[in-house]
Amino acid sequence: MSNSFAITKEATQALLEWSGQDNVMIRFRITTPCCNQRKYDLTLTDTITTQDAIYTHDSVQVIYHPTDLPYLRDTMIDYNDGGFFIRHPHPLVQPF
Repeated sequence: MSNSFAITKEATQALLEWSGQDNVMIRFRITTPCCNQRKYDLTLTDTITTQDAIYTHDSVQVIYHPTDLPYLRDTMIDYNDGGFFIRHPHPLVQPF
């Protein structure tokens, strides 16, 4: 897949059940709360900007900004034990 990230069946099902809709859009992005900190952010959305890219998996559209892609690469959005998890093999924050 060209975006290099994925969403599991469990996460897809949980999003659809939680939203109560047949289709759902989520925004997947990187936030920078302070200094060299970076965090994943996953929220429901109903807006798409002209700068956004879209990855569709079943009934879920994952909206992301192309500049975040280097940090989203190789991630998996998963759902287990009542919560969403972003599984990523590389740290978001690199040591100085």
